[in-house]
Amino acid sequence: MNDTYSLITDQENPISNSRAAVGTDTNNLKERFKEGSIPLQTDFNQLIDIADVGRKAMGQSTGQSGAPGAGLQLDIAGLLSVKLKTSSGLTVGNDGLSVTPKPSFGLATDASGLYIALNSVGGLNVSSTGVAIKPKPSGGLAVSADGASVTLRPSAGLAVDNNGISVSLNSAGGLNVAAAGVGIKAKPIGGLMSDTTGASVMLKPNGGVIVDSSGISVKPGRGMEVTADGVSIKDEFAFQKGMILMFSGSVAPTGWALCDGQNNTPNLIDRFIMGGTFGDQNGKSSTAFSGGKNAKLTSITTKKSTVAVNGSTDGTAITLTQMPTHNHIGGLIGNSDRFGKYGSEYISFDKGIGYPEHSTGSYGQRTSSSGNGEAHKHNINFTTVEHGHDISLTVPYYILAFIIKL
Repeated sequence: MNDTYSLITDQENPISNSRAAVGTDTNNLKERFKEGSIPLQTDFNQLIDIADVGRKAMGQSTGQSGAPGAGLQLDIAGLLSVKLKTSSGLTVGNDGLSVTPKPSFGLATDASGLYIALNSVGGLNVSSTGVAIKPKPSGGLAVSADGASVTLRPSAGLAVDNNGISVSLNSAGGLNVAAAGVGIKAKPIGGLMSDTTGASVMLKPNGGVIVDSSGISVKPGRGMEVTADGVSIKDEFAFQKGMILMFSGSVAPTGWALCDGQNNTPNLIDRFIMGGTFGDQNGKSSTAFSGGKNAKLTSITTKKSTVAVNGSTDGTAITLTQMPTHNHIGGLIGNSDRFGKYGSEYISFDKGIGYPEHSTGSYGQRTSSSGNGEAHKHNINFTTVEHGHDISLTVPYYILAFIIKL
C-alpha cells in the first residue's frame, strides 16, 4: 500500500494527490543541503525529482504533450492559467475564477454563490426545493406536481381543454368568437354596430335619440324635456288640471273625466260655454237644452208688456184718380128760352146744365176752381193689451262631449 504524501510549500498550502509523493519532506531536504552538510547522491536525485513534479504538472516533461492538464494552459508569459472555453460563462481575473451571468437572463452571483435572480413581480419563487411558480391568491392559477394550470371560476364564461383557454359562448348571448378575437354579434336591424374603435349604438337619422360620452339619451324637441324622472312634456305645453276640451269618443281618456256634474266636474250637458272672468267661473243659467240628441230645444217666455204708439201719418195730397166718383148739379135760369148750347142741346129757361153726357161739351158751363191741393196727415194714438210670448228656440248644432283634465 502506497502512502499519500503532501508537498508542503512556503505558504503552507497542502496539495493532495492520490499518487505517491515525490521525494522526502522538504524540511529534511533543507537539512541535508544546509551549510556544512555534504548532500548525498540520493539527496540530489530527490531534489531533481521534486523539481520535475512542476514540469510534469505543466505537461513539459519528457514524453508529455507539452500542454498542461485539462482546463489549464500556459499563457504568453509561460505562466500556468485556467483555460476558458468560448462562451463558457466563466471569467478569470486577478481575483480568481468566477461565473459570468448573462445580463438580463435571470442569474446573478454574490459571496454565497450563483443564484436565480427573481423579478419581484415575476410570479416565481425559489426555495430549498427548487424554482416554482408563485401563484397569487385569487390569481386564477393552480400549481401541483402535475404542473401549473388555469383555475376557472364556474359559470364565468371561460373553458379550458387540450387546445387552451377559450371563451365559452352562450348561443343566445350576442357574442361571436373568431380568429380576430371576441366581438359583438350584431343582429340585423338590431340597432348596434362595431368597428375598430369599439361597439356603439346605431342611431336612425332624425330619430330623436342622441349618444355621447355620457350614454344614450332622448333628444327633446319643442315642448319636451328630459329629467331624472324621464321624458315629459314641459308644463307650459302640457294639458293642465282643469282644462276642458271637446272630445269625440265613448270613454274619456285616462286622466280626464266627462263634464257631467259628477266628481266635482262642471255640468256642461246640454249647455254652450260662455267666456268670462276668473271671478265669473261656474256661473250658469237656470235652463238648458232638452229633447233628443237630434231635436234639442230650449224654451223662452218673454216678459209681458203693453205697447203704446203715438204718431201721425205722412202728409198726402190726393190725386184726381184718388177722388171718389161724384158729380155737380149746376144751371142758369134766364128770361130767354135759349141761353146757350150745351153739347147738342140748347139751354132754355126750363133746362139747366146738369146732364152727365154734356158735362164736357164745348159750350158747357163749369163751376169755378177752389182749393190748393195741399197734403194733409192724421194723428194716431193706440195702446195694445198687455201680453207675452212663449218661444221654442234651437240653433244649428253638433254634439260633442266636454271632458276636463283631472
